[in-house]
Amino acid sequence: MDTGTLIMGVILIAVVGVPVVFIGRKGNKTKHKLKELVTTAAARENCTISEYEIWEDSVIGTDKQNHVVFFVNAANGNHVVQNIHLAEIKSCRSNITGRTFDSGGRSVRVIDRLSLNFIPKNNKPEIELEFFNAEKGTQLFNELATLEKWQKIVSEQLSVHTK
Repeated sequence: MDTGTLIMGVILIAVVGVPVVFIGRKGNKTKHKLKELVTTAAARENCTISEYEIWEDSVIGTDKQNHVVFFVNAANGNHVVQNIHLAEIKSCRSNITGRTFDSGGRSVRVIDRLSLNFIPKNNKPEIELEFFNAEKGTQLFNELATLEKWQKIVSEQLSVHTK
């Protein structure tokens, strides 16, 4: 291998590798910040997060002992924190909004919005935690699986709490 090829290889690795490392570090910082936000929100309610999940600019967590769900959405630098006391909730359901259109003779379904909706025991309005919104310009990755997982987790907590 001659010196010129070796130098070109090193330059190519540097050009491709350095941005990948910086992007990875930024992602880890964002995840750490979201975890910190949900942990702080729980601490304010004298709760401890026993399970959580982070995606994009959001995190959901729960204190299974105190039956409280915490949700933080940090899109556009605004931190919206919600906490839901499951003692006040009758049920929880997934809300999947989409549309179907014809594409070359095939029916194609597109998901526009995903949310986890909490139905209170009293006549208060539903509480909605938005997991995905196509209008906000994000691309759907694992949000559907995350929504289904957390709907199951919350429903299990509701069934334990109401016994």
